[in-house]
Amino acid sequence: MGTKHQYPDLELLAARTPKDSIPIPTDLEKRTKRDDTYRFSESSIYEKLETNISAQAMAFSQEPFAQERTALNIQRHGIDSPFRHWKLVEKWVQGLLNRKGYENLVSYNTWVELVEKDVSTGKWIVTLRRSSKQEEYDTWGTEEFDAIVVANGHYFVPWIPAIPGLSDLEKNFPGTVEHSKAWRGPEKYTDKKVIVVGASISGSDISWSTAEFAKKPLTSVTRGNYHPVSTSTVTMCLMPTSFSTLANGRFSIQTSKSSRRSSTSNVTRKLERELYLSRTAPV
Repeated sequence: MGTKHQYPDLELLAARTPKDSIPIPTDLEKRTKRDDTYRFSESSIYEKLETNISAQAMAFSQEPFAQERTALNIQRHGIDSPFRHWKLVEKWVQGLLNRKGYENLVSYNTWVELVEKDVSTGKWIVTLRRSSKQEEYDTWGTEEFDAIVVANGHYFVPWIPAIPGLSDLEKNFPGTVEHSKAWRGPEKYTDKKVIVVGASISGSDISWSTAEFAKKPLTSVTRGNYHPVSTSTVTMCLMPTSFSTLANGRFSIQTSKSSRRSSTSNVTRKLERELYLSRTAPV
């Protein structure tokens, strides 16, 4: 969670164009100097993150979530809140893994650099690069598998739309543009002018949390007029066509398109909680 977020090229992000792959050595059973190419591998989790769907929907029937809730969760949604803090979700996942030796089948700090099928054997050949910040070298190798499941997640790389002037703004004022994946809490935006671009789950959650700290009014840029956050603290406006007029100002701009699993605004959560209770209420 401490890794610094980077946006090396906003144009590439907007075009959804990947950077060049890391060269694969001819001799795979060898070590090479550690490659620190940035790959958006940092977590999108922040301290007060809670789920935006009920624990019942996320769990297996034979593996329910613990009936634990944070004080903030109870304050927002009551003692029977269906939502859970991310640490409890982490504990639940680890509990599924750390049994019967399953944990020994998992490799960490390992990049999949190439996947190809050997037509002669029908096996999948996976080229792996094991890397660690504690070591100066990367270790390469291959493994064979009968089948492959690709589960990298479709919010791994941030989505920042192509807006004229946005790249110049970031170059003139480094750190001004941030994606919701980099958001860790509202405190750093205290007394700053903030524009939140996007009104999906991440955008509404950031608006709700940041409004208390940012200089008023907090500006939320959406594709329409609806936003679940109170208009007393958030100014509504349509998606801009250019940020060139902001180049001389000092704005902290958050762009959001659900790049991470995020908690929703209180309004959205309230609706889901009411749906949850209506489904579980006795007939």
